[in-house]
Amino acid sequence: MQKEAEATTEAGSGAEAGAGALEAEGPAWRRRLAQLRASRRLQVALVYASLLLDNVLLTVVVPILPDYLHQADYDFAMAAAAAPARPSPRAAGAEGPATVLLVQSEAAAAGAAPPNCSHGAADRRDLSLVAPAAGGGAGEALLSESSRVGLLLASKALVQLLCNPLVGLLTSRVGSRVPQLLGSASLLAAALAFAVGQSFVALLMARSLQGVASACVGVSGMSLVAELFPGAAARSRVMGAVLGAAATGVLLGYPLGGALYQLSGGKAAPFLLLAALLLLLTVMQLACLSFKSQEHTHDASQRWHHLLTDGRVLITAGAILVSTSAMAILEPCLPIWLMDTIKPQKWQLGTVFFPDSLGYLLGTNCFGLFAYRLGPWKVAVAALLLVGISALLIPTASAISQLVIPHFGLGLGIGVTDAALVPFLANLVDTHHAAHYGSVYSLEQTAVSLAYFLGPFAGGELVETIGFSWLMRIVGLLNILYCPLLFILIFREARQTKKGSIVDSSTWLMNYQSNVNTSQSKNFAYKQFTDASDSE
Repeated sequence: MQKEAEATTEAGSGAEAGAGALEAEGPAWRRRLAQLRASRRLQVALVYASLLLDNVLLTVVVPILPDYLHQADYDFAMAAAAAPARPSPRAAGAEGPATVLLVQSEAAAAGAAPPNCSHGAADRRDLSLVAPAAGGGAGEALLSESSRVGLLLASKALVQLLCNPLVGLLTSRVGSRVPQLLGSASLLAAALAFAVGQSFVALLMARSLQGVASACVGVSGMSLVAELFPGAAARSRVMGAVLGAAATGVLLGYPLGGALYQLSGGKAAPFLLLAALLLLLTVMQLACLSFKSQEHTHDASQRWHHLLTDGRVLITAGAILVSTSAMAILEPCLPIWLMDTIKPQKWQLGTVFFPDSLGYLLGTNCFGLFAYRLGPWKVAVAALLLVGISALLIPTASAISQLVIPHFGLGLGIGVTDAALVPFLANLVDTHHAAHYGSVYSLEQTAVSLAYFLGPFAGGELVETIGFSWLMRIVGLLNILYCPLLFILIFREARQTKKGSIVDSSTWLMNYQSNVNTSQSKNFAYKQFTDASDSE
């Protein structure tokens, strides 16, 4: 631990020395710029801001897009109803003129011209929002509207899942700072696309662009923090705080989106505000980050091969995947279960996930250094148990107030898992692999993206088959049953520690003898110098 602190101090002093060397020449503004580029705190702050704004953009759309898409369909259908509509050949059936309105509504949402024929019963879903349909109601329409919103939200996770390995490869070739800048610029473009986009296709492209940006920000951001803080203790502390940006962004995104959308009367206001902040962030990154290319001699395929064949890396990434899947499955399924069983008020639905975010924020900020001192896998076992127990308790709630403790425990467990294992992946690279941090953090981000991509789809299918209660029981048991895999790593680490203590002792003795010999040689040289001076 003392060695790691010394390594961190040396890294910081090296950066300060580099800045001091640049201060000696050039104008004042260039010296100040060199000081900013050498500041580790500023670089960490820029990473934190990128992750924060990424997660604000992630959640600010949630209270906006469902209502916006529904209102757009409603306005188009009303306009079509006011104009004389040409009946389709199939309009003589039980569907009546509603079929024409529905097809036009669906075509408008897709950004295409309205066709002249119906596509069947699946297209009748949105019509119940503007005209009563036979055998349909508002509930069916809302559920069908949720499918489009679900596709829109899941597209980001799919694109991020595909881009993570590419960003990891890019980071290993050009360094962490160039992908960080690309991520912020892509977030800016996505925010502007959300602000001006009107059709479903345009919004889908904006959400997909955010997936590219999130891959750049997540992979390069964690890699940059790992580079800036080589000491495991400092790395765990700083990386835990940086991970808290995700929870802070989630906490800010929901109320910010809802409030600005309601006050401004349109969807552009929150996205334009985010675009202004992202523009400022991009300019600061251009000014304060050094974009010198970094050369790495190791082959990329060899790096990935070593990581994917290391059981420690795979089990660690698997723990992150399993814990994150609990939240990924819960987010789309819980609101429908609540409306069906507890029937809460709308404002209660908007606050039901706040305890999760608070728990995650507390877990990432307060347990990083604790996990390093006690052992990351030991802390991860306790965190997965907490996630599993909390998931088991959620279906037992009969009121919104009874969800507070299980939700807080769920968020706390996921946050502690991330705070313990995400910094530890960099430590594994330092001690066992010749890979760059971009490779291992692209693997970690792939696990998170896979959870948020497969979770909603698997949860949606299983909840219709076995019900919400059994779904959450399976999720809870999956987290609990994953703990024995972490115990294997704990026992292996204990054996290696016993074997390594002998090696560490011999290494310390060799270093001590080397230092003694160096000291003796210096004393001998000094004695020769003094003898020569006396003779003169």
